Parts: sequence; C-alpha cells; structure tokens
Amino acid sequence: MKCDNKSQRGAALIVVLVFTSIFMIVGIGLLQLVGTLYKTSIKKQSSLRALQIAEAGINYYKWRLSHSPADYSG
Repeated sequence: MKCDNKSQRGAALIVVLVFTSIFMIVGIGLLQLVGTLYKTSIKKQSSLRALQIAEAGINYYKWRLSHSPADYSG
C-alpha cells in the first residue's frame, strides 16, 4: 500500500476546516454573549440613573414644601 502525499494534504485540509469551523462557532457565540451583557448593563445603568433623578426631584419638592408650604410656584 503506497501512501499518497495528496491524500495526506486532503486529510489535513479537512481537519483544519473542522477545527476552524468549531473555533468560529464558539467565537461568534462568545461575541454575542459579550454584546448582550454589554447592552444589558447599559440598560440597567440608564434605568438606575432615571430612578436617581426621579428621587432627587421628589426630595427637592419635599424640601421645598417643608420650607415654604404655601408657595406652589416653583
């Protein structure tokens, strides 16, 4: 049985293609996971900031009404 050099290159090409495909699938999955986590953290940060702004407004008007209860023009 004679071992052909072309068949060895063909087998190596298949192995390289399989490993490259697996690497690409895992890599794309990880990139999507990172993107999703980033978007989620941005949304949480924006939500928290909006809540803090709303609380600051409530605290300001509580202070304003406690110092000048008859003045509603502010």
